[in-house]
Amino acid sequence: MYAFHLDVPQGASALDVNLEFLAPSFSGGFTSGSSTTSHLAVLSWNWVLLYLRVTNIDDLMFTASLRLPPGWKFGTGLTADQRSAGEVRFRAASLATLVDSPVLAGEHFRAIPLSTATPPAELDIAADGPAALAASQQFTDAMRKLVDEAKALFGAEHYDHYTFLCTLSDRVAHFGLEHHQSSDTRVAASPPPATTHHSAESSAAAGGSVTTRRGASESRIWKWCASGSTWAIRSACGSVPRASSPT
Repeated sequence: MYAFHLDVPQGASALDVNLEFLAPSFSGGFTSGSSTTSHLAVLSWNWVLLYLRVTNIDDLMFTASLRLPPGWKFGTGLTADQRSAGEVRFRAASLATLVDSPVLAGEHFRAIPLSTATPPAELDIAADGPAALAASQQFTDAMRKLVDEAKALFGAEHYDHYTFLCTLSDRVAHFGLEHHQSSDTRVAASPPPATTHHSAESSAAAGGSVTTRRGASESRIWKWCASGSTWAIRSACGSVPRASSPT
């Protein structure tokens, strides 16, 4: 956190300020900040914000915009108002909401609807290659069931829309972090050594198990999302429902 003290000339009605930020590369360990590779980026707004000192950060409103490389897509808990020529302008939000709404963007990107009801829910995946975006029907069904069961358990949904942001990469920090209208989950694209994925198909056909990259990644994504089930109604309930992994 840094504070800049400026002498503003009399009669000035606005200040134009430029801030340059060099996104860090991953060097190991934990970081909840921005993570980038040549194919994807996770933007945490607090890294690039300049704002006036205020008593209540909910009183300070921002109209944020983001320019992406050609062909890149994005996901976030914010609402996009305008899109043109690779630039996205988001609906005005308070400082608290903006900082609480990271953006996941990437060249290889997939959006999977989890609920088309109101409010909607979606799983957005970005990866360093297109192969990592494959998702089994078992996995997507389990994610959709997670949304339905959270609503049935808590009886309310305290968000306008919810987005599970999932980064699949071996070159970013790996962790999970909850937000009000999204969750930031980052897992390795490659499976750990000797990772065994039990599937219904393999068990039925051969009574055994198979090791797959996709199955290992899906299991880690699902466990992060299920362990953060309080996204549904965290402001009203302190308990976390117990759920079993689809794998």
